[in-house]
Amino acid sequence: MLSAVVIPAFIWWLVVEILGLVTLPLAFRLFRALPDRGYALSKPLGILLCSYLFWILVTFGFLANKREAIIFVILLGAAISWYLYSERKGEGILAFLNRHRRVVLASELLFTAAFGLWALVRAYNPEIMGTEKPMEFAFLNAILRSERFPPHDPWLSGYGISYYYFGYLMMAFLTRLSGLPSEVTFNLGIALLFALTLTGASSLVYNLVYKDKEGSALTFGFLGALLVALIGNLEGFLEVLHTRGLGSTSFWQWVDIRKLASAPVSGQWLPTDHWWWWRASRVVHDVMLGRDMEVIDEFPFFSFLLGDMHPHVLALPFVLLALALALNLFRSQERLNWPEVGLLGLSVGALGFLNFWDLPTYSLIVVAAYAIGRYIQGHFTLGGLEFGGKLVILSLLLYLPFYLGFRSQAGGILPVLFVKTRWHQYLVMFGLFVFVLFSFLIAQLRELVISEKGVTVRETLTRGFSIFLVLLISPFFLLLLTLSMVLINEGTRTFVIQKLKEAAPLFPDMPPALLDPWP
Repeated sequence: MLSAVVIPAFIWWLVVEILGLVTLPLAFRLFRALPDRGYALSKPLGILLCSYLFWILVTFGFLANKREAIIFVILLGAAISWYLYSERKGEGILAFLNRHRRVVLASELLFTAAFGLWALVRAYNPEIMGTEKPMEFAFLNAILRSERFPPHDPWLSGYGISYYYFGYLMMAFLTRLSGLPSEVTFNLGIALLFALTLTGASSLVYNLVYKDKEGSALTFGFLGALLVALIGNLEGFLEVLHTRGLGSTSFWQWVDIRKLASAPVSGQWLPTDHWWWWRASRVVHDVMLGRDMEVIDEFPFFSFLLGDMHPHVLALPFVLLALALALNLFRSQERLNWPEVGLLGLSVGALGFLNFWDLPTYSLIVVAAYAIGRYIQGHFTLGGLEFGGKLVILSLLLYLPFYLGFRSQAGGILPVLFVKTRWHQYLVMFGLFVFVLFSFLIAQLRELVISEKGVTVRETLTRGFSIFLVLLISPFFLLLLTLSMVLINEGTRTFVIQKLKEAAPLFPDMPPALLDPWP
């Protein structure tokens, strides 16, 4: 029985390690401004590069969806990786790895331990049923069965999948390469995403805080990994209070989390009702037109525990890859050449194919990191806009076959008018991270006062308030942008008018003009 778990897990782990080695030279060249030279990021980079080459060559009919084609694109990826590595200047990869073997060992131990742990968790909960798992499993199998891309839609014969399916293609790529059945690799894929998220977050934090001591930077990297992949919101703490019978009825009604309206007196430490942990993903909710409306506020650990392979989970390692690229751009003092810009476009553009709404968010972060970095180095010009234009164009062009065949049911952008987030709901979701953020800002202000003795308390407070003000008003600018999108889109205007008319009986004094503000 143990061999049925260990052997497939070892094969899957080995396949990912090989792909990481394939693009390690490329990561070493690309992340040259980071202390660890992108070692931990070589695994998601390898999966991304080889999966992209496989997808684009099969889409255009140069290759078939077979294992031999996968081996070919891995060799092609290795050739690209070593060619770009040969263009480097300075220290070689072997010398660097030997000098930083502590970082390499820590990264590999974290990846292997995290993968092994979550493979064991999934072995005890291997069922692929409930929630969106059947859909996700259907996509995985549809890709494996398709000779050409786009893959067949498992629900609509004769049509291709009209969904951002790149994450499923990556899992199908690894499935075919490993030779394991898809019902096994579905769960191994969850374990892999967990491990890649932990190591990616650890690497990012390590590179953020490293100065001259590897030990302390590794410690903070590990803490960062815990915060990203394991720490959820504060609803679990409220569950403990509720189960212990602490808090009045009015308090729990104010908290307003489903099934926590009154505090039972059980004397236990953990709830016993079925799927009680599900409530942590439905903290924000409201009542509209007599119906309970909820926001799906899932977080990484919830998805890993559920065993969900939805696009927002599949994208997690590659979101961290994009953030690492942004940090590298921020610190780099060298001009980018076209191959590097192309790799940036490949990595950032993949987010649109993985989980579309990540694309504008992280594109903006990457461009801002480049522009701010150039400004700090005294080279601020219109180059930031030029770089942003190149990045956006490449991000779309490299994945153009996907966009040409994509048909979405969504018809535009709308503000969320019917589910408000109350301040205590926001703190339940993000309270721990808000505390960490403001603690960091206070520490930075304190260091500023110490390092710049000429800076007065008034100037320090002014700078701190300016930062706080930017954080405060940014959501309002986003709201104005969203409303402007509503005004120029006929479909969204119609939707808003319809919802206003549905709400009219609840507000008899509503001015008639509000029911049709765009005649």
